[in-house]
Amino acid sequence: MGWGFRKSVKIGGMRINFSKRGIGASVGVKGARFGVNSRGVYLSSGIPSTGLYSTQYLGGRKRNFRRRATSSPASEPPSPETWRSTLIGIAIISSAIFPVLLIITIPIATYFVFAPSEKAKRKLKKAQKLFNNAQYKETITLLEEGRTLDEKNQSIQRLLGFSYHNVGEFERALPLLKDALEKSPGNSQIQLLLANAYHKTGQHEKSLAIAQSIPEEYEQYIKAIQLIGDCFFSQKQYDLAIEAFKRAPLGNRNLDDDLKEVHYNLATIYEAAGNTKSALKHLKKIYSQDIAFRDVATRVKLLEVKK
Repeated sequence: MGWGFRKSVKIGGMRINFSKRGIGASVGVKGARFGVNSRGVYLSSGIPSTGLYSTQYLGGRKRNFRRRATSSPASEPPSPETWRSTLIGIAIISSAIFPVLLIITIPIATYFVFAPSEKAKRKLKKAQKLFNNAQYKETITLLEEGRTLDEKNQSIQRLLGFSYHNVGEFERALPLLKDALEKSPGNSQIQLLLANAYHKTGQHEKSLAIAQSIPEEYEQYIKAIQLIGDCFFSQKQYDLAIEAFKRAPLGNRNLDDDLKEVHYNLATIYEAAGNTKSALKHLKKIYSQDIAFRDVATRVKLLEVKK
């Protein structure tokens, strides 16, 4: 019993077949193909997944439906003339396929290079790197250009809101952050920035409503407490500010920067309310761990004199 050999390689939409009889090439889909091999140019049709197919050689005989063989008798190597005819056939098929591929590929490539929305995405990518390096003004320039190209890009809108907030342009940040929160409700980072923007523009009630909605288990909770206390302090509601700051875990022995800020703000409120003893208590707690924190060393000395 003789053994056969067959190997197929796909290049784009074309399949090139290698066998003991020579090289062949075909194009098409499952169940219908047009191709050329050592026997000539043919049309092949079949029933997918059954192994049944029929081949019609152009200008030649038709091969009826049959199952594909798993092996074939040994055959003579293809002659030079057969190789030449096969290669010419492949060239003809290729010349027909590649212009079609170019026609399809060029508009797609052009879209990804020149489409406004794609340009906007590239500007956003560059802006994100600038933002991560705290280059907020440069970030804003790129994002404004991107927003002009694609007004519906939500990622651009959100990062632009963050950037305006971080450079202190709170009026510009407000509508962008408000829209971002509507698109991502419950996002504590956006909530905190929006609440702070309201606070900085004197809209304390709106700021309080958002800051008070941030749950205790969220990472932004301590910062939310600071913001709530600041809102009350700005309105000289010292008792409410003190109650707000007391919600922080003041009993923690090791203070991170957020807790140091809470103690510092509490000291400021107590001092404004005339309670020097309590103010000094909170400042000393910071002083015992970080003498370089803001002006805590100077304030401790001044309050020690007042006491």
